[in-house]
Amino acid sequence: MEVTQNQELYIEQYIGEIEAKIGEQLSPAQRERALSRLRARIDEKLKFLNASSIEDTELLGILHKMGPPETQAQILVRVWGDPPGAGAALPVVPPETPLKEAPEGAAPEKKVALAPKSTVKVKGPVWLGVALHLSGRSGLPTWVMRFLAVLLGLVTGPVALVGYMGLFVMLRLRGRIQSPAPLHLYRIPLYPVLTGGMLTLVYLAGLYGIKGIYTAHQHFLGRPVPELNEWAWLEVEAPYLFLGALVILLPFALLSAMPLANQWDHSLKRFTQAGVVLYGITVSFGLAFFITGIILNFVHEFT
Repeated sequence: MEVTQNQELYIEQYIGEIEAKIGEQLSPAQRERALSRLRARIDEKLKFLNASSIEDTELLGILHKMGPPETQAQILVRVWGDPPGAGAALPVVPPETPLKEAPEGAAPEKKVALAPKSTVKVKGPVWLGVALHLSGRSGLPTWVMRFLAVLLGLVTGPVALVGYMGLFVMLRLRGRIQSPAPLHLYRIPLYPVLTGGMLTLVYLAGLYGIKGIYTAHQHFLGRPVPELNEWAWLEVEAPYLFLGALVILLPFALLSAMPLANQWDHSLKRFTQAGVVLYGITVSFGLAFFITGIILNFVHEFT
């Protein structure tokens, strides 16, 4: 049985409301076991349908039949909590039976059987989970949130991408969403700084390379460099090339520092490195054109 991202969000919201109602009435260990058992019950009900997919209305109907969060929270507290004035926990409900209040006088179980992890798969790709989170908060479908994000990116360019990543970091640090991979905070400033540093070195190499050619021409030939026109395109376009490289590559360098799903962060890191190399090749070609223009002008004077 596969559920969509919205359906998985419905389940998580239902369990989250129950957890909020439980509060401190159960210890962290008791609360985790109770909620794990509850999730296992939901998965069992989904599998009982014996269908490859389920409609949102069917899922909401199942959750509705299980009772409101307040009622489920009271049941879980009675079943999994400690009775008043006693240190021992109430009997543990076996995995194959539904949750219900334990009969009076029953001996408590010594061991607690943990419920198996959910085997229900979430259908659809997840990048960082920001769109999925916003979808749950706003009530809009996930694809609508992603479409709006892409549209905003087309209008604002890298600004939207940086804002998207900033929102992810804020939500991740507050525990609102879980990242597909471990989040390494040191990479967030490190990767853009390294990328910007390499681009700056290449830009300065091209800039001082042209100045060096001017100095060498004046020193050895005793005259200034003649007008090179289109051969000196790097001298004119160098600042714009540098700015364009920064605007394009720095957001991707920052995005490669994020814990993206399916190792997309590694792919974006390679893309950023390839962009730096391509910028270096472009500057090298510009210097070569500049030197070629001087040589052709020198040859032209003797023909």
